[in-house]
Amino acid sequence: MSQLIDNPVRTYQAASAMAAYLRVKLNGSNKLAVCGAGASENEVGTLTKRTTAADEYVGVRAPTASGTCKMIAAGAFSREAVVYAAASGKIDDTVNGKPIGIALEAATADGDVVEVLRINATVIVAADDCADDTALSFGSGTDGQLLWSTGDADNHSLVLALGDDNQTLHITDKGAKATDWNVAAATHPTVMIHSNTTPATDYLSIGGHDGTTATIDVVGGTTLALSIAGAAIANVTGDGIALAVDDDCFFAGASSDCGFGFMDADASNHTMVIFTDDTSQQIHITDKGAKDTDWNLAAGTHPTVYIHSNTTPATDYLSIGGHDGTTATIDVGGGTTLALSIAGSAIGGVKATGLYVGTYVAAGTTAGDNQLTLQSTGTAPSGTGANVGHIYADYETDDDELFYLSGTGGTASQLTT
Repeated sequence: MSQLIDNPVRTYQAASAMAAYLRVKLNGSNKLAVCGAGASENEVGTLTKRTTAADEYVGVRAPTASGTCKMIAAGAFSREAVVYAAASGKIDDTVNGKPIGIALEAATADGDVVEVLRINATVIVAADDCADDTALSFGSGTDGQLLWSTGDADNHSLVLALGDDNQTLHITDKGAKATDWNVAAATHPTVMIHSNTTPATDYLSIGGHDGTTATIDVVGGTTLALSIAGAAIANVTGDGIALAVDDDCFFAGASSDCGFGFMDADASNHTMVIFTDDTSQQIHITDKGAKDTDWNLAAGTHPTVYIHSNTTPATDYLSIGGHDGTTATIDVGGGTTLALSIAGSAIGGVKATGLYVGTYVAAGTTAGDNQLTLQSTGTAPSGTGANVGHIYADYETDDDELFYLSGTGGTASQLTT
């Protein structure tokens, strides 16, 4: 039959000899035993006197009793210190779960008996006056805590301390607060912000920093949208990063030295644009091993693309651009030949000696005015000189232009009229 004790002190049977004023709990035999340091232990109160043997009956002052009680200090602490559960049924000012009282007198050493006003965590929260390093604990014991920490003496800070067994913080609507999230326990603090549509499976996960890598993961979704002041900037999807129209991807930080973007200045034909720095109008294409090379080139005043060789990238490159409003340039820097091909087949090119097609070089000035010299690049045919002939035009005012082929010393033959 149940009973009701309308009294601050209740009598229990002791399991062993114990000193007065210790914090006690009930053991498996429903007898009194000394509380340990665990903040989650179910303390039933403090002994009003000592017990000398097992099975002795003794009074216990309930934690909810009005007035104050006597308790035993585990070490020195000041008057008005917030005290917590300590080992061997004692108390201390070392933070350990929920505070259990306020010391009304100072303790000078382990074993001192002091007067304590019993409290619980709800009293401190209601007063809106949590002291420095005083944790508001959640769960059974210290699974999670919230406190104003002075660990950094120069910069005190609000700290949310997650449980050691599962380092996750879930943010959801109150209707889903008791959901079985069905995710593995995190070993590094991770914040999960849930969707209201299907909160158990759709959430944004942020954190999980293992010392090398941190993660942002859109779980149950397809897109991570990035905005500034409510304006869409970019979307990250499984296919890559999509920038909004007319938004740029900049390099070199806030100075926006260069970058690229999809521009809509031409309303009819939006287009991809790569833009260079105003100071040096150069774009270099090279292998990653040479990316930090000092190219030793003068700053360009018009955009120019440099495509570098892997052999000696600092000196060997193809430059294209430099359009100054009149002339644009293609330059084989550090080389001798600009080769032209179609479908992988060589059709001609440019050398310092002139243009060439097949095995012949066209040197426009060696044969004289109005003549084009065909010069063999290999062995000249038998009985000829280095030149196999000249093609030249007879520009006259009284008839059509005549084109002739002549040998190096022979008679000219008319080719066409």
